[in-house]
Amino acid sequence: MVGVAGKSKGCHTCRKRKIKCDLSRPTCGQCARGSWKCEGYKKPVVFLNEYSTTYQASSTRSPIASQDAGIKGLSVTQNNQQLLSSEQAVRSREEKLNLQLFSHAVNTAQYDQILASFVTFCLPTQTSEEVPLAWLSSLAREPKKSRALLLSSASLGYGWMGHVENRVDVSNNGRRFYSQALGRLRSTLSQPALISDLLPTILMLLLYEIFEYGTQSSAGWISHTEGIETVLRLRGSHPFTDSLEFQMFHFYRTVGILKGLTTRKSCFLSNTEWAYTWFPGHTKNRFDELLDLAVIAPGLLDQADNIPAHDTETQSALVLRISTLIHQLKIWEESKNVRLPQGPPHAFISSSASMMVTDQMQPRVHRYPSKHPQSLGIAFDELQSARWLLFEWAIALMLYTALYSKPSLSDCLKDESILGFLSCAYIKLTVQEADLLTEKIMMWADFCSQNAWQSFGPAIAIISIKAAIQWYKLRQRTQLANLLPIDAQHQLKKCHSMLNHMTYCDRFS
Repeated sequence: MVGVAGKSKGCHTCRKRKIKCDLSRPTCGQCARGSWKCEGYKKPVVFLNEYSTTYQASSTRSPIASQDAGIKGLSVTQNNQQLLSSEQAVRSREEKLNLQLFSHAVNTAQYDQILASFVTFCLPTQTSEEVPLAWLSSLAREPKKSRALLLSSASLGYGWMGHVENRVDVSNNGRRFYSQALGRLRSTLSQPALISDLLPTILMLLLYEIFEYGTQSSAGWISHTEGIETVLRLRGSHPFTDSLEFQMFHFYRTVGILKGLTTRKSCFLSNTEWAYTWFPGHTKNRFDELLDLAVIAPGLLDQADNIPAHDTETQSALVLRISTLIHQLKIWEESKNVRLPQGPPHAFISSSASMMVTDQMQPRVHRYPSKHPQSLGIAFDELQSARWLLFEWAIALMLYTALYSKPSLSDCLKDESILGFLSCAYIKLTVQEADLLTEKIMMWADFCSQNAWQSFGPAIAIISIKAAIQWYKLRQRTQLANLLPIDAQHQLKKCHSMLNHMTYCDRFS
């Protein structure tokens, strides 16, 4: 496109110096007073490229294409002998613009299509339980507004396709799109206002980190959770009015709790106002109620790690809170009619001090979800129920470990006031109860992390096995080993074997 540069009527010298011109002719007064050579009022001709700064100010081009880096506009004078004719320049400009817009349209369609394919092949249908990644289905139907969101969608889609087809080049494209999306995100965050696409963009990048690198070997997903928390806090805890925004928040509750349990730091979602941040007409189901309890645990673990050594009053209060939460978790399991599916392929013998672990653990594939389960006959609802039970057991076991790992806390269980409270509330806290939780975790962790609609399966399984490892290390101590002797060393080996089996691909990412 050929155009006339600038809108000022001043002489070219004043315009370059960015001073006000008095428009005197043939030489302006500003140049005369400054003893500058007045270059006159004839304006130069410029070529405009859709990637140039000048052209970006236009409201007639694609908002996505304008954000890409490109060739800057070239300024030339009319006297330049190499200047193309206006007709040739217009034709060349239109051809380039058509090609670039077509290329952008193709790329956008490809990004949308690969995300739609991911949703189609990875998310279950006809389920009674809510699917954690259901927000991806809603997002796939929404028009993409920002380049960062398009790139983050492409990173997830290409990463999944690369592992499905076992193509390194496609997986590398996913990493490339991920890096580009991060660059776009940094640029977006430098703006004073938050755009609506910011939350889904960071969530998409978080999914890529979890699926591509796992929760075991990468701190990237935790970094993204901090960004998501910042966005949510800036939004505020008022009720949601947008269905997609609520779905994303609903999904993030599990991620936020996983992050809190991993870092052993209190989660902002435990604040009272966020417990009531909901979507009008949407009632909490039994898993939402579990999360309402689970979100309290990271804060209790944080307090247990940093409790003053001689503050007996604070210690007693903390023991009561931990005991109450363990009891509430158990009540949830018993009252919500959560049932385990028919499996896993080994028997649990409660009368035995050891557990029977299958010799043939579920074959591991990469962390990306798949609609086709490895074990036959297991529906999403059944598998999801098993995962939530595993999550509950892991949280309770971590609380048991916090109680018994510090003598100052475990000794509080012997105080008459606390014993009286526990007795009146019918709360039973024993080492044997924790042992039973650990056995159930070892029994079901591998089954729940199979590559069938993963929905945090591997992440929950990994954190549960780590909880079992910490408990068995604690059981090796003399004061606990004498209560009910078990071969803690042997069980530790099994735990580490399972953990290595679940995280094998972390070593090759």
